[in-house]
Order: sequence, then C-alpha cells, then structure tokens
Amino acid sequence: MHFNRRSEVSAAYRALALPELLASDSLDLGVLEVAVESLDEKLRLVLVDRGVALNEFADLSDLERNL
Repeated sequence: MHFNRRSEVSAAYRALALPELLASDSLDLGVLEVAVESLDEKLRLVLVDRGVALNEFADLSDLERNL
C-alpha cells in the first residue's frame, strides 16, 4: 500500500483551507474534537462540490439493503 508523504499533499490541503489537526500542541481533546468536526464538514463540502457521491447510510441495515 502506498501512502503520500505529508509534504506531497500539504499544499493541496492548505489550498482547500482544511484545518490542521496536528498543529495544536494542546492536550485538550475538546480542541481536537472541534478541529475534526470542522475537517469533516469542510471535506464533505469539497467532495460534494466536485460531484463525489458520499453514499452515507443511516445504519448497518441501511447499508446491507443497498449492497
């Protein structure tokens, strides 16, 4: 499996104005929670704006019905 180095994707990440999860040196998990929620929201918008279907399911049975 191939993983991109952070340096390979950081410019695109910044261009999309996605929050830096690793930038905080705080041990406060509440700060991380807010950053993760912001990342989720912004990334969803980026994907939808680019025509990506998110295919979200309410629960496991919903997923099973759609397989």
